[in-house]
Amino acid sequence: EFLAQQPDVDLFSIEAPFEWHAKQAWINRLIDHYGLERWFLYADADEHMVYDDCESRSLRDVTARAQVLGLRRVRGFLLDMYSDRPLALAAGDGVDLHEAYPYFDGEGYYEERLSYIVSRTGGPRLRAFGAIDRQIKPQLTKYPLFRMRPGELFANPHHFWPCEANFRSPCLVA
Repeated sequence: EFLAQQPDVDLFSIEAPFEWHAKQAWINRLIDHYGLERWFLYADADEHMVYDDCESRSLRDVTARAQVLGLRRVRGFLLDMYSDRPLALAAGDGVDLHEAYPYFDGEGYYEERLSYIVSRTGGPRLRAFGAIDRQIKPQLTKYPLFRMRPGELFANPHHFWPCEANFRSPCLVA
């Protein structure tokens, strides 16, 4: 509702049931619609992006640094944050997320280079879901900030095609 009232927001919705491959198609169509060679920020509704000195630096500062580094994809890390209160009581309108959710698990994360991505897994998601099925390894690498060229494809938030550029970015955001 808040975003729908903003003059600089284009809001899209769909009535059909959620399907991940349809979501990816929507994202690629919107990238085509708004144009290549510009920065896009992709975030799910439950995500909040942070980076070094985010209290004093803008997102434009991050994209400027990425350009100086020759990056077109900025690698991020999905870090789950927690409150010391029940989830339903921890936050509400006007609550600062950093204050409401100040805790995180700093141990048990692993990085490895796969054929298409620098993969980070581990932490509480792996402990929770891995206890159910050892084959489940939740992907914690994401490229939320990107600039695409013709011929590139947003395969999903965790990697782009062609894959070579997925390996160039250090982890700059969480």
